[in-house]
Amino acid sequence: INTARSAPALPAGPIAYVDAGHQERFDRLLWEETSVGGLAYSLARNGTVPLLLYELDAAALDGADLLILIAPGEHFSRREVETISRWVEGGGHLLASVGYEEVAASQDLLAHFGLSVDHIPLGPAEVLRDAGPVQFQEAWPVQATSGEAHVVAEAYGYPVAVHQPWGSGSIVLVGDSSFLLGGSLENQYSYREGNILLLRDILQQYLTVGSTR
Repeated sequence: INTARSAPALPAGPIAYVDAGHQERFDRLLWEETSVGGLAYSLARNGTVPLLLYELDAAALDGADLLILIAPGEHFSRREVETISRWVEGGGHLLASVGYEEVAASQDLLAHFGLSVDHIPLGPAEVLRDAGPVQFQEAWPVQATSGEAHVVAEAYGYPVAVHQPWGSGSIVLVGDSSFLLGGSLENQYSYREGNILLLRDILQQYLTVGSTR
């Protein structure tokens, strides 16, 4: 058992939690197409400290800058929704990657922020950006009710990623459950530069988390 004296110190930098307590759609193998190894590498590359979060509560979020949800399979309790809401209002940032097929478990949480995922399957979609093309594997349209929301990415005339300010913090919703997985970002066999650069812009420009390295 690690003690305060023997436990290694965490690297310095803003903490980016990847929620692992709600049956999220990813495995723990670091460099597979279905894992979050590529996401962790991108988070570190952008100046944050990526950690898995198994218990979502106010004490844990208090020291974090970013919370990431990847297609949760277990519903968030009312207390968890309220905890996340207060944390975002106070300056925290939420990044959610979820398509319509997996949205049921996070629907109440998204609705609290005025966000939703539409039942219009767009399938694989390419979005052209100056930084390079972005490949969505399982794209679904997303909506935000706030007039302050901004479209981050659009495919076939539908927004597939939106940014919504909320209090002192903000939320980005990506309508693709696989966008933050290794098959969309990077793994031991391949990488998608346009996707990596879009994530960089989401982190730095929209969520104002981390910095260029």
